[in-house]
Amino acid sequence: MPRASEQPYPPIEDYGLLGDCHSVALVSRCGSIDWCCMPRLDSPSVFGRLLDWENGGCFLVAPAAGEWEVERRYRGASLILETRFRGAGGEALLTDAFAMRGGGRETPRHQLLRLVEGVAGEIALRVELRPRFEYGAAKPWIRRHADGFFTLMAAS
Repeated sequence: MPRASEQPYPPIEDYGLLGDCHSVALVSRCGSIDWCCMPRLDSPSVFGRLLDWENGGCFLVAPAAGEWEVERRYRGASLILETRFRGAGGEALLTDAFAMRGGGRETPRHQLLRLVEGVAGEIALRVELRPRFEYGAAKPWIRRHADGFFTLMAAS
């Protein structure tokens, strides 16, 4: 399978849906969040590559090179999406979900979670975090704080 960036505008059926009753995200088979509106469904996009491949922004976690197989499934009856990448040298599991808690329908956390686990062998991964607020119109400033905490800000 070609790298995600070499396949612009995948078919809509290649996307998995994540949600928390307020926000929604679409994750491609290649491990890229290409659409996400937060904190509400009617908010402007944070990642909007689904509409503009070059300027819309995305959050990609995928094998860095070579060919790989992709397997996807939802865990049980949940909106926890598991994407398994298998290549010649190894296997990795990407798990995507929105954080939920009791009462989350009324007071959601607004947290998108991505967990990557090495399953077997070695597989080099590529990670690209390119948020573009306001449907791609605003590029953020990214500031790193202590303990791996980041903030993103943009002028509208």
